[in-house]
Amino acid sequence: MLTEILIIMKTVYFLFGKEASEMLTAEGMESLKEALEEGDDLSFALYEFTPDTNPAEFLHSFKIWGEYSVITKEEFIELKECL
Repeated sequence: MLTEILIIMKTVYFLFGKEASEMLTAEGMESLKEALEEGDDLSFALYEFTPDTNPAEFLHSFKIWGEYSVITKEEFIELKECL
């Protein structure tokens, strides 16, 4: 009997960057957005991991930043507007 395993992946959104991730966790999205709007120097990157994403590319991006937070699609879109 042939057994097939079906893995269903969904898109996951990430915020990379130590300071930005810590601020998001400790103070919330509104505080992070306010800090960005006020010109605070927070280095971060956004990453959209889809079923078609190359895992090696994802791991390379993660390795550069080290810290991350999983965010919602809505938060991803909001933060993308701040870039």
